Amino acid sequence: MRKLEQTEQNLLRINDIILEVKRQISSIERQARKAERYKVDFDRLKDIELKLSFSEYKDLKTAEMTQAVESNDSKTREGELEVEITGIISTISGYRSSLDEVNRKMF
Repeated sequence: MRKLEQTEQNLLRINDIILEVKRQISSIERQARKAERYKVDFDRLKDIELKLSFSEYKDLKTAEMTQAVESNDSKTREGELEVEITGIISTISGYRSSLDEVNRKMF
């Protein structure tokens, strides 16, 4: 009888252990599914961030090229204006010389 009772108690303990192991397995399976979803989401996020970074890089390169063209255009225009200013200064100097000459003749 004692052996039978011990066997029953052993069976009860084994059933308790089996139930606990099943709960742990369920918990581990849920954690594994969460980890897999995290990995998929992380990879997707990494891909999106990479595409966004590349797009921003292209935009910056385009802006850089536009700035370079505008800078060259500004330098060209500056050179043209300097030539024009030099011409105007020369013309004004000529007028002043003419005016000085007229003033000397008058007085």
